[in-house]
Amino acid sequence: MIDLKLSKKKKKELNGEVPSSSDQEYPWGTSLTFEDEQLKKLNLSKVEAGDSISLSAIGKIVNISVYEKDKEKGRKSVEIQLQKIEITTEDGKKMRKQVAKEVWED
Repeated sequence: MIDLKLSKKKKKELNGEVPSSSDQEYPWGTSLTFEDEQLKKLNLSKVEAGDSISLSAIGKIVNISVYEKDKEKGRKSVEIQLQKIEITTEDGKKMRKQVAKEVWED
C-alpha cells in the first residue's frame, strides 16, 4: 500500500494554500464521507473515531482535469466515482457479509 501522508516539506508548501487545520496530515480530497444510508449499508453505524479499517473499492474514472499556467508547474487531477466497496476491520473481519452492490443505490 502507498502512504498518502504529506511530507514535512509538502505540509510547509501547502500552509495557507488550502483551507485546513495546522495538523493536516493528508492532502485535501483523500478522505471519504458516508451519510446515514451508506453507514447502514456498510455496517458502519457502530464504529468510533480512531478505529482502523481496511477498504477495497471498485471505481470508475469520471473526470480528468489538467491545469497549466505560464511559468508554473502544471497540476492534474483525476476524479473517481466509487461504485462498489467492501470494508473490513483491521483484523480482516468483514463489516458487511458481501460487497455493497452500489454504495449510493436507492
